[in-house]
Amino acid sequence: MNETFRYPVTAVCRGQRGTIAEAPPEPPASMNGRLRTGAVLLLGALLLGAAAGCGPRDGGSATGTSGASQAPSHPPAIVIEMTIEPPAVGMATVTARVSDAVGPVTGAEVEARGDMTHAGMAPALARLEEAEPGSYTTSEFDLSMAGDWIITIEVEAADGRKATSETFVFVGVR
Repeated sequence: MNETFRYPVTAVCRGQRGTIAEAPPEPPASMNGRLRTGAVLLLGALLLGAAAGCGPRDGGSATGTSGASQAPSHPPAIVIEMTIEPPAVGMATVTARVSDAVGPVTGAEVEARGDMTHAGMAPALARLEEAEPGSYTTSEFDLSMAGDWIITIEVEAADGRKATSETFVFVGVR
């Protein structure tokens, strides 16, 4: 298709009107059909994508009221903040503060696991007890060797929600 397309340009100069170039030839009929089909498919895909993004994600009702009194559709996420004192070989105290958007998470099952970053070492395991609302602790977390450790805190709230947090800790010698 080495045709040169010329587009009509109409000039108006001091009240005189005239066509400067010829109208372009019509593209082949097969090209018109492909363009039209492509445009229809693209428009359909865009409309389908827009419609899919407009409804509720959980398959529930799209009706409701707005305002602070409306309950959230999903429970709030659990946040875990962990400290380990001292980060040195021997017994250490692990504390996990567990909360969500509402406040401290109480009555949860909280466990700590310590794994060295290299293979061959037995993990350090401990169950944390609730010392105050949302604060869980153990003083019997045995860090048996100096080096890099991954400390994992697993939480299961009383309402069934679960959360996991991993922290990299360098354990030194005392």
